[in-house]
Amino acid sequence: MRANDKIIYGYVVLGVAFIAFLIAVILGTFETGLIFLLGGIILWLILMHLSGSEGLEQLIGTVLLVAGFIVGVATFIGVGIHKNILGNHEIRTEGVILALCLLIMFWGLGFLYLGLAHLDRKITYLKNEIKKFYKLQS
Repeated sequence: MRANDKIIYGYVVLGVAFIAFLIAVILGTFETGLIFLLGGIILWLILMHLSGSEGLEQLIGTVLLVAGFIVGVATFIGVGIHKNILGNHEIRTEGVILALCLLIMFWGLGFLYLGLAHLDRKITYLKNEIKKFYKLQS
């Protein structure tokens, strides 16, 4: 199996996990939806690692940022909002804190990967400049 095939399968897994998450949330099984989404993201990360492609840090960081937003909003809607006996909506503090913790964890990892991608580009540029400098001196 080629690396491109593994990348395509990874996107299919990510898409199926997102669709399963949406269906589970629409049906009202919030926890099952989160399991589908997190399992799909983990499987996608494994497939991206096994593909052996270089320079995927920016893509992984972007996917983690988007997934963090989706998980945070879904957690807030599923756990942070509760209907009271009068039919009004109440905001639960523990649901908000859980949603913010998940959001911060995903966004922290996402920004870490984006920073690594930026650092990798700078290191490659500096390495090329050093090679040019040594060629000029010889």
